[in-house]
Amino acid sequence: MANPLARIPFIGRDGDIEQLNSKVENSRNLRRIIAVTGAWGIGKTELARQFLRLKANQFNAVWITPRVFRYEGGVIPWVLEGLRNDRREAIIPVDFIGGQRVDTREERIVRSLLGIERVRSVIVLARQIDPSFAVDRLELSGLNPPEGLEILLRCNELRGYNHKLSEAELLDLVSKAKGNPRSLEIIPWLLERHTVAQVLLKLDRGFEHLAFELQASEAEIVRVVKPKLLVTNEALLHALKRQPEDLHRISSRKFEELIAELLDDMGYEVQLTPASKDGGKDILAVVPTRIGRMLCLVETKHYNPKRPIQVGLVRQLFGTYMDHGASSAMLVTSSRFTRGARQFQARHEYQIYLHEYEDIIDWIHKYKSKSPG
Repeated sequence: MANPLARIPFIGRDGDIEQLNSKVENSRNLRRIIAVTGAWGIGKTELARQFLRLKANQFNAVWITPRVFRYEGGVIPWVLEGLRNDRREAIIPVDFIGGQRVDTREERIVRSLLGIERVRSVIVLARQIDPSFAVDRLELSGLNPPEGLEILLRCNELRGYNHKLSEAELLDLVSKAKGNPRSLEIIPWLLERHTVAQVLLKLDRGFEHLAFELQASEAEIVRVVKPKLLVTNEALLHALKRQPEDLHRISSRKFEELIAELLDDMGYEVQLTPASKDGGKDILAVVPTRIGRMLCLVETKHYNPKRPIQVGLVRQLFGTYMDHGASSAMLVTSSRFTRGARQFQARHEYQIYLHEYEDIIDWIHKYKSKSPG
């Protein structure tokens, strides 16, 4: 089965790239905030990533999200860690995942980033910016028809679909998607399940409704655990490469975020769930395969190294896996597992996976940064 969310090469936006470059160049002598805004799925993050790929030899970049605003050491130390080994000027993209509106408190934090030495610009990626937020703005609109058509055709080809559409049908789909790149990427997947006429009606409802439809195959689990979007924490991962023993000093929630990022790096489509005491479903990890999408329920246990995981917790995870009808389940700990826990897993080796401290350190050393360049 094809993966509807796999990314395709960056297409179009030459004019937007040029405008963003101009705004960054204009900030040479007066450091400033640049806000890239636009509808959900319009391509704000991808535009910034493409720009920074093109400027990789000129600028360092440290990507952050609002979750970093709650980082234990504070935002400034977090960014400084990312700048430590690179003396070039830096650009700090602040990606408001999901495109929510930037509030007053977040505005103050964003402005504080301009006080960091070597920071040329802060690029805010958000759906909306308050008019009182004095920034240099770049509003993204939909792609032009030729670019939209190219995305649609590339998605159809690269993801293994074989839809034979007339020129009129293709143009109708591109027009209804209003140049929204994410909507265009989803269309071939929708055509596997609906007629062209039905897809056209769905496109009228906007990208948020299309995104919801993508979750239909995991609807029951999504309803139960209310997953949140994964965010990255690359600075922490790079720090742990140097001092892996610091893994035991981070908070339990930070440990969950770390494991989610590492799984994402391995190719899973990851969703981090809200903090709870339920157990058994801290992370949803989906791996696309040729025969279908396989869901793994991941539970994390941030334990002291002297406190091993007992067999009871592994049995509990097995019960959760059976309850939710997932493909498999995984328990990841900063400690280790007892012999009893290992013996239980051996009897269910194709359903339950156990990973401990040494495994995590190996994942960290193999981690590939997503920062452009």
